[in-house]
Amino acid sequence: MMLRRRTTENDGSPNRRRGWTLAAATVVAGVLITGVSYAYWSATGTGSATIQATTVNGLVVSSITTPLNDLYPGKTDDLGYKVTNGNVYAVQLTALTAVSVTSSDAVNCPASNITILAAAQTGVGQPGGWTGITPLTVPGNNGSATGTLTNLVTMSTGAPVLCAGKTFTVALSFSGTQQ
Repeated sequence: MMLRRRTTENDGSPNRRRGWTLAAATVVAGVLITGVSYAYWSATGTGSATIQATTVNGLVVSSITTPLNDLYPGKTDDLGYKVTNGNVYAVQLTALTAVSVTSSDAVNCPASNITILAAAQTGVGQPGGWTGITPLTVPGNNGSATGTLTNLVTMSTGAPVLCAGKTFTVALSFSGTQQ
């Protein structure tokens, strides 16, 4: 019996070729599976989307409650107000931009019997309005806040007795900024 010595050289034997063939087939199968997997799971696309700016809603200014009934000739009084904000964002009021007075009885007690604080009256005519107000932040989404205009109205000392029990409506306009 003759013993053969094994060498590490490629001797061209079928077992050796089969090993290389199997290794090559494994590599090729791996590449193909990876390529198919990539092709199956990847995708690209282009297009566009749109967005629109919200609309701006006006603020609603109203009385806090029923009118105070403590105004008389010569008396100066505060004016309370409520602001409702229909915007989706908060607004901070920073200036009074217009103020006017009407009377519930313009014949017997005209609005001229009510005067507005001089600084406010002068300020509303200035660019930016009267900034003597305390800034008021009004929350969005129909939120509301209340404020007071200190010493805003005075009833004239010459107001007739027919002014007793009359209501004076003070229309207010404010400006402010988004918060």
